[in-house]
Amino acid sequence: VAQSYPSLSEPDYRVLAQIGISTGDVGAKWSEIKDGYLKVDESKLTKALSESPQSVKDLFASDLNEDAITDNGVAFKMNETLKPYVQFSGGLITARIDTIKSTIDQKQETIASKQRSLEQKEQQLREKFGRMESSIREARSRSEYLKSKLGTP
Repeated sequence: VAQSYPSLSEPDYRVLAQIGISTGDVGAKWSEIKDGYLKVDESKLTKALSESPQSVKDLFASDLNEDAITDNGVAFKMNETLKPYVQFSGGLITARIDTIKSTIDQKQETIASKQRSLEQKEQQLREKFGRMESSIREARSRSEYLKSKLGTP
């Protein structure tokens, strides 16, 4: 925001603060500027726009080498800075989203695998419990049979 940009227009606006746009007052506390919002002095900006709209336009976007391609200014520099982050394909944010999606997919597969293991263990325990109950019933039945044969109550 405080970077200086070459200008071909008069008056020579080189920084946003000259037209009333800044990150805050000089000497401002961190708590006042940490959110990253720009402050606009409306009277200063209105004056700059009314007195020299071309100079304000050039501060944001201009063609220094006169090849009809914008190659200078706040908006140009902002676009160049943000482009790697916001590109649909191959951008940093897209890459980070893809990494997070991949991690989520891996975690979901791990959860599904653990769920299958738990279901198998549950089935094994149910079968084991069923055999144990069957053995207990058989032992009780034999005990009753033996009691009846021996005549004990």
